[in-house]
Amino acid sequence: MRFKTKFLKSDYKKRYLIKKEENKIIINSSLFKNQILPLSIREEIFKTSLNMKRTQVRNRCILTGRQRGILSNFGVSRLIFRKEAEKGNIPGITSHE
Repeated sequence: MRFKTKFLKSDYKKRYLIKKEENKIIINSSLFKNQILPLSIREEIFKTSLNMKRTQVRNRCILTGRQRGILSNFGVSRLIFRKEAEKGNIPGITSHE
């Protein structure tokens, strides 16, 4: 699969990893929050689950890789959305002229 930017590639990898290991992430987070377990075990759980945080995934434009101003319904940035809407490429969206 070819990506336009390196950010899109890394974002895709993170999303894939998190989706694949979702159950493990939930179990690790609940074990880490458990106050009954000794601190040494909780620290080891924390070290093993550093790369699997859901907060690392960032919404990005699927065309340009821009991370700000993303319209979640369409998955593109506001700039691309505006250009495509003016061209009439987005069904159901019309310009107000």
